[in-house]
Amino acid sequence: MNNFERAEELNEQGNAYNEAGESDLALQAYEEALRLNPNAAKTLYNIGLIYKYRNEWGKSFDYATGLLRARPGPITALGLTEPTDQSRTTSARRPCA
Repeated sequence: MNNFERAEELNEQGNAYNEAGESDLALQAYEEALRLNPNAAKTLYNIGLIYKYRNEWGKSFDYATGLLRARPGPITALGLTEPTDQSRTTSARRPCA
């Protein structure tokens, strides 16, 4: 397994932790994924979401900035947009797979 595959696996592990309410473990998995693939846009997004919902805006902004550096251009191409007001539910907190 190469670094990119392992990073994707760690991102998915982080998603599972996050959905189970274990955001600290999710952050550990995501950070390890970034160590292997620093430009992993989905992982950067997922970390930013955790910090957003913890109201740690500075950290959330840092990861959002990293996301924009990793993938310049429209974020809609990644499917990483906030839901519209009509669709705001708990699923809006779901990480990017």
